[in-house]
Amino acid sequence: MALALAELAIEKLLYTPNAEETRLLLADLPRAGGSVPRLAAWLGLAAPVLSDWVYGKRSPRTPGRRLVWLAWSLVFEPNNLVEWLARMPRRCRPRSKRSSQGAGVRATGN
Repeated sequence: MALALAELAIEKLLYTPNAEETRLLLADLPRAGGSVPRLAAWLGLAAPVLSDWVYGKRSPRTPGRRLVWLAWSLVFEPNNLVEWLARMPRRCRPRSKRSSQGAGVRATGN
């Protein structure tokens, strides 16, 4: 299963996997040694919510899909995670403290 996931376009996964890709990632995570309740606790989710995602009863929204991708990447591709995150477009990266210090402050002509 991990090989099939590795063949998915990393650029697409960086932004947000679709519902089917998310289910594939979720199906792969228990190989890391966890049950659905343990995985739910690790992700900060209620076990029934994660169970619904795993079995396709519900699909996670964008933040949930990104969380699943990040968890999968931390478990199965930790060495590549830094490289993948470096390839994120600038608009998706959090602003540094330096660039956000002046945000919202307007210079006056005095």
